[in-house]
Amino acid sequence: MTDTPVNLGVCFTGRQLYYAVSRPDEPHALSRVGKIDFNFEIVPTIIQRDPELYQGVLDVIDRLVKKHQVSVLRCLIPATLETWAALPKSVYDQPSEREAYLRILKHGENRQQLEPFWFDLSNRDFRFLAVRNKLQTAGYHQLGDGCSFSELCSEFEVGLKWIGKTETTESFKTIGCYDDHIAIASFVLGKLRAATHIRYAHIDDLSYLWLQQASNLGWMNGVHDTIYFYGTNVYKVNEVLQYVFDSSARQVRLDNLADMQVEAPEETYGFNLEEAFPAITLAL
Repeated sequence: MTDTPVNLGVCFTGRQLYYAVSRPDEPHALSRVGKIDFNFEIVPTIIQRDPELYQGVLDVIDRLVKKHQVSVLRCLIPATLETWAALPKSVYDQPSEREAYLRILKHGENRQQLEPFWFDLSNRDFRFLAVRNKLQTAGYHQLGDGCSFSELCSEFEVGLKWIGKTETTESFKTIGCYDDHIAIASFVLGKLRAATHIRYAHIDDLSYLWLQQASNLGWMNGVHDTIYFYGTNVYKVNEVLQYVFDSSARQVRLDNLADMQVEAPEETYGFNLEEAFPAITLAL
């Protein structure tokens, strides 16, 4: 083992596992970026911990950990497994208010199974809440059993971790593009401003769902210097949403290492790098 921890970032989409391994001697470099294909849908398998298929996912993670001598594992949790809300800081400051809001937000769910996580926002009068159900995330937690340290990261944390590495202070928006949902996060002056996610059954409905959501969340159509796209469905999502974006914003498809501001031994890959962006960022 090296003195500097080796980080493994992973994310799952459909039947693919994307991973990236940090290079301990370089803070903005990776030793490996890769994709592993399965013959089954991975996310439902992890959630349900299927007695046959889930072991295959564990074995793959275990091999990566041992091969690269990984000590820190960071795994992206799908936005659809979380509930997000921006709340006045006064709610956070009062334990009774926090619990009352959780009961409202997750009505009908056992409080003992809920995990709330609080994040600072650019507006100090508010805090951002992400809630997970332990029954749904237990399989994700188990993936890190072979490491000294592991953590599950929310979709908007990809942007926060990228800010931490690039030290950018621009106003930007990230859009994670997937087959059944998108995750949108806004950042200003190096801090999270807001985040939300939108589920959709048909890609053509997405523009209407965006406008519906944006009618209550003004920041979605707010002015941003740059809009960054990543994920497995970037082309279709970008095409459908093109007319709702601010025309003055620079649009960047994170499909190359230069735009990600990272280095790796290989410059070309057998898959689109935008699909692995969360894993790449979590590994840094």
